[in-house]
Amino acid sequence: MFCEETTADYEGCCVSYSKYQLPFIRIKGYSIQTPQDYCDIPAVVFHTIKGKHICANPKDTWTIVLYSKTLNISDK
Repeated sequence: MFCEETTADYEGCCVSYSKYQLPFIRIKGYSIQTPQDYCDIPAVVFHTIKGKHICANPKDTWTIVLYSKTLNISDK
């Protein structure tokens, strides 16, 4: 398995980052989480073709590369 789905304590809020890099071919889109209210950490949330949401650290190199590639995906 290439990735793990992080658990969310509050309605879809990332509370930790995935330890594994996602392959680009599995990404359908993304969303951005900012540290507001009960979401304590910033995150890029990648949406996979299988419907999972993977929380990634926006400072990690692999996250930056995948985020740049997904900017052209229309389903954000």
